Amino acid sequence: MKHPLVITLAILLMCTLTIGSVSRVNAATPTPKPSPTPTASPTPTPVSNSTIQESIKDRVDKLKQADPQVQGMMTQMQQQTFGFIGTLQKIVGSTLQIETVKHELRAVELDAGATLLKGSKSIGRSDIELNSPVLVMGLRQPNDVNDGTRLIIADDTIFPDTRTSIYGTFVSTTTKLLTIMTRMNGQVSSQDIHISSKTTYLNSLGNTIKKTDIKPQDPLIIVLPDETASSAALRVYSLAAHAIPTPSPINLSSPSPVGQ
Repeated sequence: MKHPLVITLAILLMCTLTIGSVSRVNAATPTPKPSPTPTASPTPTPVSNSTIQESIKDRVDKLKQADPQVQGMMTQMQQQTFGFIGTLQKIVGSTLQIETVKHELRAVELDAGATLLKGSKSIGRSDIELNSPVLVMGLRQPNDVNDGTRLIIADDTIFPDTRTSIYGTFVSTTTKLLTIMTRMNGQVSSQDIHISSKTTYLNSLGNTIKKTDIKPQDPLIIVLPDETASSAALRVYSLAAHAIPTPSPINLSSPSPVGQ
């Protein structure tokens, strides 16, 4: 019979070996990490149209402040050209009141550097006379002020029996049509004007010119017999400077003596 102490030692040794084996197994098998809980993506806040417009406006303003040339270009893009014929009714300071051929009263703020002509002769502001037939053109500012940059005092021949006139820039022409770029309802678009053998072409002085004297981009005022523009134009006025012939230079040299 074995001694009780030996039996006890054997039992302790077996327990130690068993615990060591279990520890090695547990050490060799990694404990799985818990899967991270997915985080919900935040719902994007919708941006209103007004916020987008304000953001664009702020960026444009910053760009204009940083570059004066950009500011000038943006201002020019906001301007619209205009031109019409009428009778000068009133002068208050630099503001002219003109009655158009459609009997509408229009105010024009005469620009400080405006070109003023009577016929082909330059005149001063004090030479502008009331009740004179005038051709006026310029820029319509963003605040709807008509800024007159060119005023020509003409004669009564610019007023045929008509109901309407159209201002635009020349694009092209055929035997029956004249195409211009004009602004209608705030939008720039092309418009075909009927012409005929009876249509006359004149410069800003009222002198007759040829249709071939009109060049692309020339500013025109077209006089029509009705508002529908279905009939042929009566007159086409070119406001371009090159449509006014340059006077021939006077020969100031002394004549040669007779016989030489």
